[in-house]
Amino acid sequence: NAGSVDSDDVVVLLDYFGLIDLRATTEMIRGHLPRAVIVVDRVHSFFRGPEPGSDFAYTSLRKFVPVPDGGEVFVFGAQKGRHVELARNRKAFWASKLEGSRLKWAYNSNSASRSLEKEQEFLKLFARGETALNNMSEPRKISEVSRRRIDKVDPRIVIARRRHNYCHLQAGLEEYGMDITRLRSDDVPLCLPTLWSDRDKLRRRLFDQRIFLPIHWPLPSELARRRSSLGRQMSEKELSLVIDQRYDCEDMERL
Repeated sequence: NAGSVDSDDVVVLLDYFGLIDLRATTEMIRGHLPRAVIVVDRVHSFFRGPEPGSDFAYTSLRKFVPVPDGGEVFVFGAQKGRHVELARNRKAFWASKLEGSRLKWAYNSNSASRSLEKEQEFLKLFARGETALNNMSEPRKISEVSRRRIDKVDPRIVIARRRHNYCHLQAGLEEYGMDITRLRSDDVPLCLPTLWSDRDKLRRRLFDQRIFLPIHWPLPSELARRRSSLGRQMSEKELSLVIDQRYDCEDMERL
């Protein structure tokens, strides 16, 4: 609702799951509020191009490639050309994330050795990394570990596999009568989002079959109560089906 936004406000738009076309929304806001600063959150849409009329955009590498840290910030329009000096990356953040990911992979790969204690090991490392990130008071450079890994990634393979896995899984779910969002030509999805009335029960059953699916994102109960009905529905019923480049058609069939 553009009427609720002042002319010099900052407007943040989110491309949920990499499936939302924000171009019309951006152009509408720019037309009604030419002085507003428009920031596009592209954490879910790493490979999508810039939205015409936006001022800033940012994304996260960790959602799409196996790295412990890193992101990109894009500056457009009148803000373009601004230089920001980046401080050296602190190992406390990315090292905790990297070790936590290694322990989580080992935990998920060996069901016989799972225990609450082992789960807490990688969760504590993730929490330690997030604490280190929250304590950073200035922008910092990406770690060399992540930079070297990114240099080895072929974006064409990532894009093709994600789109192919999504479409393969979509076709299977539609056979059961599910209504699935269809991809546009420039969509590179983060996942295939679904809504379930018994989401948590289903997720536990899949966990027993060694299928581990994320939720984007659970909200604290107090915050969930203050959100709109759509926000509560997303918090309580959304389940993300993984379709990333590590998987193939056989994995989609199993899912």
